[in-house]
Amino acid sequence: MKQIFLVICLILTPLTGANESTHKANYLGTHGMVLLKGSGGELIVSHLPLFHRPHDYQIIYRVEASNNQLRQLDFLSAEQDDLITLVPNKFDLMRLINKEQFNITVDVFRGHFERGGTKLFQTNITFKSPLFIRKINAFTGKDKPTSPLSKEQFKKVTINNNQELWVHLIDRQPSFDALVFNKKVERNKKPFGNHSSEKDTTACTGDGLITRINISKLLVNCFKQAPSYIEVNDFK
Repeated sequence: MKQIFLVICLILTPLTGANESTHKANYLGTHGMVLLKGSGGELIVSHLPLFHRPHDYQIIYRVEASNNQLRQLDFLSAEQDDLITLVPNKFDLMRLINKEQFNITVDVFRGHFERGGTKLFQTNITFKSPLFIRKINAFTGKDKPTSPLSKEQFKKVTINNNQELWVHLIDRQPSFDALVFNKKVERNKKPFGNHSSEKDTTACTGDGLITRINISKLLVNCFKQAPSYIEVNDFK
């Protein structure tokens, strides 16, 4: 009986290990990012998410560069041709999800690296500390949600003593990705009406068509500040 049990264990063990390896490998890939710079010179990257694996996470990380090349770049606007995007060497996104700190080589582009951006140079960065990590649980109107939709529409992330970054929470399809810098306000003041760190309001999203122009206007109206990043096409 013991011999039969051992044979069964030997057969199942490799299969179990293979399944675990496959699961872990699901987040291995090329994970493009947009680079932003805070008012105090902080370098911040935002993972460019999608609705599907291995990109179904919104992740914002503080990074450090091995030289001054990144800080010397001009951060112009949220327009596709003005962005600074990064393409790290392939890695497992679970390392960021698990809040690891590590070094990696990246290609730096002016413009979106998948939409005609120009490669500027290659450098090394260090993922230092997570600022925001969130899994995207998206569904369409025809699908039943696997978990309740969040009522939050934006999340506030503190960059420094004087600045915050507001992140649009991607959920229902169609949606959009958006990042907006804003001045930090005193705790007892509400910067945009009845707001908290979880911005539960439709004032910044509206009921119109989700287009780049419409979203940009809505964000400017809400935050009184032009967004630093907008993506609509990937979330239609």
